Amino acid sequence: MRQITTVGLLVMALLTFVVARSFAIDKTLPIKQSVIGLEKAHAHNDYDHTNPLFDALHHGFTRIEPDIYVLYKDPATGVLSDDFSYFKSTGDTSRYVIEVGHNKGQYVGTLYDLYIKPLEQLKPGQFVFASLPKPILYMIDMKTNDPDSVEFMNKYLAQYNNLFNNYNSVNMDKPVNVILSGYNGSDFSKTDYDYLLATKDRYIGIDGRVDTPLYGQNKAPNLFPLISNGWGNNRSDTVFYKNIKDAHANGHQIRFWGIDDIPSTWEKLYDAGMDVISTDKLQDVENFLLSKKKAAK
Repeated sequence: MRQITTVGLLVMALLTFVVARSFAIDKTLPIKQSVIGLEKAHAHNDYDHTNPLFDALHHGFTRIEPDIYVLYKDPATGVLSDDFSYFKSTGDTSRYVIEVGHNKGQYVGTLYDLYIKPLEQLKPGQFVFASLPKPILYMIDMKTNDPDSVEFMNKYLAQYNNLFNNYNSVNMDKPVNVILSGYNGSDFSKTDYDYLLATKDRYIGIDGRVDTPLYGQNKAPNLFPLISNGWGNNRSDTVFYKNIKDAHANGHQIRFWGIDDIPSTWEKLYDAGMDVISTDKLQDVENFLLSKKKAAK
């Protein structure tokens, strides 16, 4: 009995240490010089980690992916709903809450609290990584399927134009670029396309698809900075290398989603010149990419 008690106490002590350590992570920006910013490292479903945003940043990840739901908050009752009618009639985003999470109703916090407020620590001209003086990327996966989602997100981000880059600006000197994903492909409408081309201040790029008709009509890297395709569609080496070659020839970066999150896949992607390695394994991919940087010296 005494042995079980001792083991139990040790387990409790270890868990206490782990929890305390996770909450003790440094949440100040910019991330210290000793952390190397890794330009291919993409934190898939970043919000699933103990410390959203900061766990990824402390592993050198420069690409962060939150999933979001845009919800109307009734000013009288506080009830959240999918109602976009207020925005459609007023163009006002202030009554909306952007929740972060993979499944509707299961949220871990708001986009502002988790991914925007921390950036407000930065001084004008500062970037997120002291070791990498260039913007990081927020790849925002839009789960709200509404025809006005694209315009809404552009107007929402415009409030923070000191933090997010305007794709129509000559200088991309703000700390974060945003690419909108999820809501595209067959759902990316001609209305969205025309709006983005016409708007003077555009704070979002679109995550294009190889088979998206609108991408085929306008391959502008400024509008489609990134082209994506499913890993299952690229099992054939012929298709795999062709998609990478075509994207790069048109001036785009490319990524595959749903990859086998294992070292042999990371190796294949890296050797092929893939721009993005998407993973849930922050420490492992950090070690992998650091080893590649070391070997290249």
